[in-house]
Amino acid sequence: MLERKTILTNTVTTLMCIVVSISNMYSPVLQQDSISEEPETKTCYEIADISSLIPCNHTPAPEVEINPIDTDVIISKDATRIYYNSKLIDPRSDETEVQEDEVSEAEPTPEEQGQMIADIAESMVGTPYQYAGASESAVDCSGLVVYCYAQMGIDLPHSSYSLCNVGEEVSVEDIRPGDIICWDNQGGSCGHVGIYIGDGMMVDARGENEGVIYGSLDLHPILTVRRIFN
Repeated sequence: MLERKTILTNTVTTLMCIVVSISNMYSPVLQQDSISEEPETKTCYEIADISSLIPCNHTPAPEVEINPIDTDVIISKDATRIYYNSKLIDPRSDETEVQEDEVSEAEPTPEEQGQMIADIAESMVGTPYQYAGASESAVDCSGLVVYCYAQMGIDLPHSSYSLCNVGEEVSVEDIRPGDIICWDNQGGSCGHVGIYIGDGMMVDARGENEGVIYGSLDLHPILTVRRIFN
């Protein structure tokens, strides 16, 4: 009985030694596997231009912040294009240059300019007639035309005959407000002028007894119609 117990004890001891030996055998491998490798260098990108990316292997590029545009600021076309194409603003830039577009007022059309002349002429209705007059206080027929156009910065000759050659000639069928009407009341030459205001009506300085009044186109035979704004 004692002999069997001794044999069993020796067997267990032998098995334990084998286990310890196997453990020691694989321990270096496990330790070696536990050593972490050097971290790989990760590829990063830095923004060098809106349209291209340059790879780098050192430090990450600085963060790029997206900021909303100030709607109260008038910006140039180039700035608008850059903003809406990228919507990226580099925080390293302390100042952002913004150029304002030059906003010019729209020029009135020739029709609108002619209507302005017609309105000025109507405002002169009731003004006294005075030979050689060309002011808001008194005018003659050519002086009325000269005065109205002077209010628009246009200098015309103070002569009925000379007014027959200014601007561009248009037909009576094409007449519009602001055009100058030249009548033949001297047997083939212009002796009277007025300003067309529309609807077949005109304004002219008729004489000392009437002053500046409304009238119709058929006052005298029309020699020519002259247009300044075209």
